[in-house]
Order: sequence, then structure tokens, then C-alpha cells
Amino acid sequence: VLQRMAIAAAGPAFNLVFTVLAFWLMFVVGKPDFLPIVATPSGIAAEAGMLAGDRITTVNGDAVDSWSKALQKLGESAIGRMDARVEVVTAGNGSATRTLAFSQMPADVGEDQLFDRIGLSLAPRERPAVVGRVSDGDPAANAGIQVGDRILRINDRDVNGFSDIETIIPEEAARDPRLDLLIQRGNERIEILLTAASVDAGDGKTRFIIGVGSTTSYDAKLQYGPLAAIPQAFAETWDATKSSLSMLKMLVVGRASLDNLSGPISIARFANGSAQMGLAWFLGFLALISLSLAIINLLPIPILDGGHLLYYLIELIKGGPVSERSQIAGQYVGLLMLVALMGLAIFNDIHRLLP
Repeated sequence: VLQRMAIAAAGPAFNLVFTVLAFWLMFVVGKPDFLPIVATPSGIAAEAGMLAGDRITTVNGDAVDSWSKALQKLGESAIGRMDARVEVVTAGNGSATRTLAFSQMPADVGEDQLFDRIGLSLAPRERPAVVGRVSDGDPAANAGIQVGDRILRINDRDVNGFSDIETIIPEEAARDPRLDLLIQRGNERIEILLTAASVDAGDGKTRFIIGVGSTTSYDAKLQYGPLAAIPQAFAETWDATKSSLSMLKMLVVGRASLDNLSGPISIARFANGSAQMGLAWFLGFLALISLSLAIINLLPIPILDGGHLLYYLIELIKGGPVSERSQIAGQYVGLLMLVALMGLAIFNDIHRLLP
């Protein structure tokens, strides 16, 4: 029986090992992120006394070293409608504790509205005036502007950061959509003439664009050497496991909505998004998927490894195997449960895609 239990546990064990390895490699490569410094808060965060410039250090006692970690921890509390105790370092280098009253949030607030209700946004960082994205078919692409080009001047107005580009182009194009750009490409300065395109802004007005986006200006990077990354990988795995089990518990007891379940469509979208953000983010995504598979596989549901382990445990206790009839009945029940869960997850995926 013990040998069969070991075989049944091998699959989830492999998933756990892969999770640790993926997190380890993520930390070795280095995961770019933002410091958890907030802009002017609103909603629940403002009611809790959060102030612009507050740097989040812990959420419910768990250390926070990045913006993504802060949002993850706050999101877990918000989904479960549990108050979050947030410790911050203020803009004046003092310390304070804020309590975000998620328990008072209405039950009908969906996942898509969650972070709007929390009311926290990332403090703005000045982005360099470097082109990070060029949209096909838009004026910039047609004029030959490339990713990596630095915009120095638009008409006769100097450009110091990407926010200047976002301000100057609509103002200048409103007078005359024909724009004169001076860009730097390597050691060469190039003058480019283009005509800004007008698009519907959605409020009955039009706005002018040239079809460029900024680079992402990260100001933090979680990176460790190969040896130092080992305990970090185990700590991240443990933290992610606690978060996953907490979410599972909230789903079971009804404190979190089943609308939070995601299926293959959402997973594919998340995979694509994380891949675009870089190798480290994609490795973190793979680690979380592998961990989720391990946890799901260990659930005591017949046809899953956890169901087999349950049968073997009963066999150890009673001294004989579970009857074949009971096993077959369990297989049908388990299959129905999985089909129902998968159907709900896919329904949620499709619902999120609908306008």
C-alpha cells in the first residue's frame, strides 16, 4: 500500500519540485518590478488613511518588497472580505499602520471591480522618452520610427520624458496634425515628418495619436545569486502555497465567489501577458501553474491522485481495499465534479471576454 501511495504522490511531488526550480530560476534571472509606493489613494485605501508616498512594507504581517506582491496580498484579503492590516513607511520616513476595511465591501463587487474599490495606484515614475512599442499601421510606423528611438523634440518643443510626448502631441496636433519630430537612433539624429491620426476618444471628442508606447521603467529588481536564490525559492513556494490554500478555503466556505475560477482561456491570456513582460515573469507564472496542479491533484476527489491516496489511506486503516463498487461510484462522482468545475471555469473565461 505504501508503495502505491508513493506512486500516487509522485505526480504532485514533481509539480512541487518544478515550482521550486521555476521560482529559483526566476530569482537568478531577476524579476523586474516596482517599489510598493502608492500614488494619491481613493476608495477603501483613502478611508483607511493611506497617503500619497506611503511605501507598503507588510500586509497582514507578510513582508512586501514589490508592487505585485502588495497587490497580491491585498487582493487575497479583498476577495475574502477580510480586513487587511497594512504597515507603511510614510513619505516623511515615519511608520504607520493602516487597516483597509474589506469586510465592509459589498458582496456584489466582482473581481473586475476589486482593485478599483481598493483604491490604490502605483506612484508615477518618469519614463524616458524612448519608444518601447510601435503600433502597425499608425503614423509612427509608417514614418519609420523604430523601437528604441529616443524622441528629442516635437516641432519646436523639447521632450524630456514620455509624459511630455503624451502632452505635446495632442496639443500640437490640435493646431496642425503635421508634426516635425527629431529623434536619436544610436549616434544618429534623424528628423521625421508625420501626420498624427485622429481617433474617437469615446466621449464625443477626438484625440490625436502617432502610435507609440513607452518602455516600462521598473525601479526594483528581485535578483539573487544561485545559492542565495535557493531559500528565496522555497519561501516563495511556501508563500504561494499558503495563498492558494487560503483561496481554496474561501471558495469552499463561500467567502469568495466562484466567479474567481479561471479556465484554459484565462490561463492562455495570462501566459501570453507574462511572456511579454519578460522571462522572469513567465517563470513565475509557470511556477504558479505547476503549484496549482499539485494542489488540485492532491484534492481527495476520486480519479485524482488525492482520491487514490484517500483510498489507500482507508485501506491502511481498515486493513483491506475499498470495494470495487465504491471505487466505480467514486470515479463517476469525481468525474462529474471535475466536468462541472471545468465548465464553470470556461464559462467565467467567456464571460470575462464579453463586453
